[in-house]
Amino acid sequence: MTSVLSETELTAEQRDYVDTIANSGAALMSILNDILDFSKIEAGRMTVEDVDFSVEKFLTEASALWKSPMVAKGLEFRTINHVPDVLGISADRTKLQQIVNNLVGNAAKFTPAGEIELSVHEVHRAGNQIEFRFEVRDTGIGIPQDRADMLFQPFTQADSSTTRKYGGTGLGLSISKALVERMGGEIGFDSVAGQGTVFWFTIAATLVDDGNVAQDKPTLTRDAGRTLKSGQRLRVLLAEDNETNQKVIEAMMHTFNADVDVVENGVEAVMAIKKSDYDLILMDVQMPIMDGVEATKEIRALGGEKGMVPIIALTGNAMEGDRES
Repeated sequence: MTSVLSETELTAEQRDYVDTIANSGAALMSILNDILDFSKIEAGRMTVEDVDFSVEKFLTEASALWKSPMVAKGLEFRTINHVPDVLGISADRTKLQQIVNNLVGNAAKFTPAGEIELSVHEVHRAGNQIEFRFEVRDTGIGIPQDRADMLFQPFTQADSSTTRKYGGTGLGLSISKALVERMGGEIGFDSVAGQGTVFWFTIAATLVDDGNVAQDKPTLTRDAGRTLKSGQRLRVLLAEDNETNQKVIEAMMHTFNADVDVVENGVEAVMAIKKSDYDLILMDVQMPIMDGVEATKEIRALGGEKGMVPIIALTGNAMEGDRES
């Protein structure tokens, strides 16, 4: 909602308040995520879920994710792939992404000026087994050698003043260490105080001999719905039972010049699509009376244009297996 609010007419003072709320919310979310991850690791509930993906595309997506925040901070960010011959690998992509995001985020936090580089190298290959080394290099404040032994301990940062100046929980590196070790690797760093740091980690993976992996399993698409003419408003059906989520999504869709009808369960969604024509359906997966999966099946069974309307699933379930199911 702060994002939506920030797009409205605001005074300079109001915009400053909104930015403060947004930054505070992001900081709180980061703390909660760290504590939840740490709790899962401590409970021994951290499992490996291997998927096939492209190393090159992984780096491309990392670049797209971090480019804008780095530019906003006045930093240069680049990625370098030293393993172009590898079409694809099988590994836990979600954990790998979390490790990289932790390290790149740390680098951005502690680099007031200069550049940050994310690179990947091949360390060893035997048959279809391969070991990679990822490096995150920055030109930041560096880490004193006398603090090195404490760095990967939970709730610890390199300096007692770091939390006050930069924020954070001191959990990011300990979580990264646990994730790296779970993926069969190790993690470390080289640093000179005042000159920058290189954090590195290795992971074990399996080579995938499939050219399609280079595109990470292409998404199936189909032509559906009507073509909008210039100035014509998008008609959207939102099936969502949570009132707060309804408000957030409605507000976001209105910024796209869309008219939104709201229903609270799958039964109402099916009834609405029978009565009216929509360009798009946003469908919550878990709803009372009839969930989003069953509602989608019934809508597809209608046939014709109504049965072909694009449906986008909405869910708070963010595990890799949830996407597959």
